[in-house]
Amino acid sequence: MYKRRGRSIYPDDEGVIGRAWREGTATADLPDPDAEPERYYEILENEWNVGRTAAEELTMRSRTYAAKALYEPKGVDRVAIVVVESTQAGILDKERVLQALETTEGKRIYQFLERKRSLEPDPGYAREEGF
Repeated sequence: MYKRRGRSIYPDDEGVIGRAWREGTATADLPDPDAEPERYYEILENEWNVGRTAAEELTMRSRTYAAKALYEPKGVDRVAIVVVESTQAGILDKERVLQALETTEGKRIYQFLERKRSLEPDPGYAREEGF
């Protein structure tokens, strides 16, 4: 089920990704969507600005989130948001995740992204080739 591709666009004012982009970090603990579906959707809409339609389309109905913005080494420009999430409550140490992303693991992920930059598509080249 989780292998299905999710949304390709995440509005910058929506969910933990949007809040982490704006504020640097975001964490959430949500009720069980199977036991309390109305409350789950209500919290997503009211606290995280995720509309019911979008929430119902989620392939993974997570209950716990920790999200952190990654910055380039000078700490000026944000380059990515990393989200760690779980469908189970109480097994994710959100503070430990955020600390790792602030230090060692965040640096590793940034280095990985930099190495992969050369593989990114070039819109200018695609235009020149008629695409």
